[in-house]
Amino acid sequence: MLRLLVWYQQEADLGARLPALATYLGHVGLASSQRYLQLTADMVGEIVRRHERRFGYLITEGGQS
Repeated sequence: MLRLLVWYQQEADLGARLPALATYLGHVGLASSQRYLQLTADMVGEIVRRHERRFGYLITEGGQS
């Protein structure tokens, strides 16, 4: 879902936006929409970039703490 990726890139509050998306799609609730949500390569890349930006300093090379 391109809309979901765009919201994630904009760092939107997905918890607030997903129920609206479910309603737009004509679903009774978010649980009905979950079966259509798929993790795509674009989304994985964005998730990795966001977490590296926020928590990258916690990861050291060579596994040293």
